[in-house]
Amino acid sequence: MPGFYGDAEKLAREVIAGERASAEGEIEEAYKEGLRLLEEKMRDVLRKSLDSLRDGYMVAEERVKSASARAEIAIKTHAAEEKDKYISRVMELVRERIKREKVGAPWYERYMRRVIEGLAGEAAEAGRLVVRVAEEDRDLARRLVAEVGGDLEVSEEPAGILGGAIASTPDGSVVLDYSLDLLLRDLQPLLRGVASRVLFGGVG
Repeated sequence: MPGFYGDAEKLAREVIAGERASAEGEIEEAYKEGLRLLEEKMRDVLRKSLDSLRDGYMVAEERVKSASARAEIAIKTHAAEEKDKYISRVMELVRERIKREKVGAPWYERYMRRVIEGLAGEAAEAGRLVVRVAEEDRDLARRLVAEVGGDLEVSEEPAGILGGAIASTPDGSVVLDYSLDLLLRDLQPLLRGVASRVLFGGVG
C-alpha cells in the first residue's frame, strides 16, 4: 500500500513551491506571448494606418495637382484674355488716331494719291471705275482724281471705311478694295506683336 515517508510538511512545501514555480513559468510565457501578440497587432494596425494615410495622401496630392493645374490654366487663360483686351484697345486707339489725324496730313495725301494712281491704272484695263471713300475724304479724292486723270468717278455715296478707297465697275461685277481697313487687317499680326512688346515685353 503506497504511503508517504518523511516530513509531510516539508514535502507539502516542496510540492507547493514546485507548483508555484511552474505556474509562474506559465504566467511568464503567457505574458511574453501576450506581448508578442500585442506587438504584432500594433504593427499590423500601424501598417494599415500608414497604408490608409498614404492612400489618402496620394488622393489628396492628385486632387491638389489637378486643382493646381486647373487654376494654372484658368490664370493663364484669364491673363491671356486680359492681355488681348489691352492689345485690342491699342488697335482701336490706332484706328481712332488715324481717323482723327489723317485729314489734311501730308502722309495721308501721299497715300491717297498712290491709291488713286493705282485705280487709274486699273480703270485703263477694266473700264470706268466708281470710287467710294470715307465722307471726310470726298473732297481730297475729287481733287486727286482731277490731278491724276483716268476713267474714275468719285461717288456721292460714302464708304463706311477708315480711309483709302473702294472702287467698282458701274455694274458692280468688279470690286477693288484699297481701304486702310484691309491694310490694317493684313498688318494686324505685326501691329499686335508691336503692341504686345511695348505693353508686356512679349509677343502677342
